[in-house]
Amino acid sequence: MTWRGVPVIALALLVVAALMLAPAALALLEDDLHSARAFSQSAGVVALIAAAFAFARHGCRSRTPARSEIVTVLLVFTVAPVGAALPVLLTAPQLGPVGAYFEMVSCFTTTGATALPSLDAAPRALHLWRALTAWFGGFAALTAAVAVFAPRNLGGYEVQAAERRGPVGRLGGGPSWSRSAGPDESGARLARAVTVVTPVYAVLTLALALIFAALGAPGLRAAVHAIGIMSTSGVAMDEAGFGGGAGAEVAALAFMALAATRHAFAAGSRRGLARRLKRDPELELALIAVAVAAGWIVLRHWMNAPGTASAPAGSAWLEAVWGAVFTAASFLSTTGYVSDSWSATEAWSGASGAGLLLLALATMGGGVASTAGGVKLLRAYALYQHGLRELDTLARPSMVAGKGQGARRVGFAGAVLAWLFVMLYALGVAVAVLGLSLTGAPLDRAFAAAIAAIANTGPAYAMALDAGAGGFSAFGDAGRLILCATMALGRVEILAVVALTNPDYWRR
Repeated sequence: MTWRGVPVIALALLVVAALMLAPAALALLEDDLHSARAFSQSAGVVALIAAAFAFARHGCRSRTPARSEIVTVLLVFTVAPVGAALPVLLTAPQLGPVGAYFEMVSCFTTTGATALPSLDAAPRALHLWRALTAWFGGFAALTAAVAVFAPRNLGGYEVQAAERRGPVGRLGGGPSWSRSAGPDESGARLARAVTVVTPVYAVLTLALALIFAALGAPGLRAAVHAIGIMSTSGVAMDEAGFGGGAGAEVAALAFMALAATRHAFAAGSRRGLARRLKRDPELELALIAVAVAAGWIVLRHWMNAPGTASAPAGSAWLEAVWGAVFTAASFLSTTGYVSDSWSATEAWSGASGAGLLLLALATMGGGVASTAGGVKLLRAYALYQHGLRELDTLARPSMVAGKGQGARRVGFAGAVLAWLFVMLYALGVAVAVLGLSLTGAPLDRAFAAAIAAIANTGPAYAMALDAGAGGFSAFGDAGRLILCATMALGRVEILAVVALTNPDYWRR
């Protein structure tokens, strides 16, 4: 995939090189000369490599633009982290080459997992670099959704597009093939997507950072957490929280809802945003899922055996409810931040066994065409609606199903593709668990790490296990490479990768 004859992967590497100048400047201001040298020299090396590649491949066009677009998206999330890992290796040599690459793949795919032994001991320039690469990864995910996945009926769009193509549909096909098959059109779509996504994504991130700073968070912490929310990566400098009290969590929850839905980044008037959010079936399902999960956590206080938990006095139950709601919404959006009130929630519920529930919420994921990972709410909604139709058919076999109303209806063909994706998703998890088990990882840790990686929700790994389970630093080089492939698969989406094997992609 090219833009004006320049390969997109070369442009991505040039952006990565330019972003390195920000942590280099921060390190220079703080007299961290080692980090400043590492980032500035790495910027020069990556820029030279990108320029050489762009010059060598300038004007080259693929005969199969559809396959080229999917391959380009895959390369952005697997090859660009190689260049981004260079300053990480220089500033944190204890990670090794594989560990540095894992760190950057995690940020680019907005997973937020870290192999650093201690976040507190890492240089501040490295924290800024992790946040910037996560921000760029979220931007790349949004741009790919608009410029590649939507025209190719992938990334969740295939669920609704299937209604126009028959009972099962053509994987990755659809009417848009004939309108967007040329390489020039691919570059034009990419340029339009960048102009639509960039201002909204940047303004929302800046606004949230200013809100955090106004509520008392230090400047770098405010910026890192704002990026972690808008990119749904959950990157953090430590485990100290947002630093702005309950007000910061309220603001974070509101911006999480925007980051995990498609409407904030869609082209068109912003005046109808509230109306679109109100009619969005994904948001409706998200509210139900958060309410059920938080309700179950809170109600466990009365379900526990007598004496297993001490009830907080006075109005502390409100703090427990808020901790459950915020944390459940955070994991559903695949962000992975934990509320400062979560300790009160655990004390209220009487046990800490909510990790698997949060892992399930991360698996459900956020909305299509967003930075969120997971299965996606639209696919879950398609399966939920199909289940309701099946129950109605069992109760009234002679009933004729109506067509419903517009976008809220997902028919049998959409449910088939949603179920196909879920099965491929489960297969990807199984393969990752098997690979991690072969490296010597215990089954419970392999299972939690595989789901956290493919759902692009790194903090879910620690939440699903006990406090002594350790982080991703416990995995060896082989395990980290498997997790890198799993994170990239979750971000690009397994259905898009499978579509590369479709002969139509090679012919058209």
